[in-house]
Amino acid sequence: MTVDVTSVWVGTVQRTGGGSEIRLELNQRGAKVSGTLRKLGAGTAGWGTIASGPIEGSVANDVFSFRRGDLTGEMTVVGDEMTGHDGDLHDGVPTHRFVPSLEFPVTPSD
Repeated sequence: MTVDVTSVWVGTVQRTGGGSEIRLELNQRGAKVSGTLRKLGAGTAGWGTIASGPIEGSVANDVFSFRRGDLTGEMTVVGDEMTGHDGDLHDGVPTHRFVPSLEFPVTPSD
């Protein structure tokens, strides 16, 4: 069974030296996912060179694969949590954790 990632997810991208708070606003139709990645706060560690903007991806079973510009990654969805990594694993801290935001609920559109 394929999971549905339609929601607003908030989390921290951890990197050596710090992290960046990220909000993913996702809408899934079938296997296709589109939405927005928003960097929150002034943190420059983590995805410091990635600007807020459109994100696209797909879901297969429980894995959400995404792309934002040159950034790619995969997140495994288990219940109310997504954990995974982006394609930039050079510093050995690949794990990111996202949970649904209660502050910014999203209603799936038809």
